[in-house]
Amino acid sequence: WCISRQMTMTRPLAIAFALIVLVSPFSDSGLLPLAYDAGSVTTGVLSAPVLMALGLGVSSVMARHARALDGFGLLGFASAGPILVLLILGCLR
Repeated sequence: WCISRQMTMTRPLAIAFALIVLVSPFSDSGLLPLAYDAGSVTTGVLSAPVLMALGLGVSSVMARHARALDGFGLLGFASAGPILVLLILGCLR
């Protein structure tokens, strides 16, 4: 979404990680370590290169100049997703 709209990913990533920090105190303490560990899944041997290549490819097609930053931004969003889902699940539990 950010790549297609020619936006930087700084603000949406900051919002995502601010939500993580704000939701963490209200989440179940048993799910908290699991939530943060789930974010590290996206930096694995297979998923990190695929997400980086996806970000670089989409950025080059869209003729963006910050191609490497877009790849790292996608990796950051992929890491924030599982963390937020598990933290919200911990709040509902």
